[in-house]
Amino acid sequence: MMECITARTTAIKAARSITQATWAAETSVTTMVEDSIGATAALAAMVVEETEVGANRKHMIIIKDYDPEWPQQFETIRSSLLDILGPTALRIDHIGSTSVPGLGAKDVIDVQVTVQELSPKVIQKLVNAGYEHRGNITHDHIPPGEKNDPDLWAKLFFNQPVGQRRANIHVRIEGNPNQRYPLLFRDYLRAHPNSAKSIDIIKREIAKRHAEDMEAYYDIKDPVYDLIWDAALDWAKYVDWKPDQSR
Repeated sequence: MMECITARTTAIKAARSITQATWAAETSVTTMVEDSIGATAALAAMVVEETEVGANRKHMIIIKDYDPEWPQQFETIRSSLLDILGPTALRIDHIGSTSVPGLGAKDVIDVQVTVQELSPKVIQKLVNAGYEHRGNITHDHIPPGEKNDPDLWAKLFFNQPVGQRRANIHVRIEGNPNQRYPLLFRDYLRAHPNSAKSIDIIKREIAKRHAEDMEAYYDIKDPVYDLIWDAALDWAKYVDWKPDQSR
């Protein structure tokens, strides 16, 4: 319990610095990054690699340095999904940390498939192609201040076919806030590299303390990302942001 509280405190303190790094004053986080960057490599080394535990496969959390191959690996997945889903997929985007140049991440490609509805047809097509439907994952985390309507945050979630590159496939409805969230978040971090560096440090700190506890990792990380979300919304208004097809 004390360890979790300490980790939350560390994350929150770092997150407060991030909130000062909005589009109008991003340089305010630079000092924090410079002070912390020396510790980053040591923190990464302390995270445990993925292991096999008995007959049960268990993924340990490890934050890897940015890999310039991630965008091309996404394109390979995207091409496969387009073949499977055809026009059912209105757009397919690279999202998550692996979509932000320079940002460390778990070595899992996150992909968002935008559709008109979360229909059984989508599930059937992906399952027939070998994707694993995770039926227990049906909604996204709702940031504070957003409309608390579960239907607006509903999704389908899949993992890659056996033997293929690790990937998380998020299927969301066009125009819903949870479909907009990862695109805006990605574009904000791409436009604010110092904020991305701070996120990198925070994730490594959490993973250092909770390498074996995925639930604790996200319990701490999600509120930190919510703080960035406020800054991203302000930035979106200022630049009249709209999701494009940049992938």
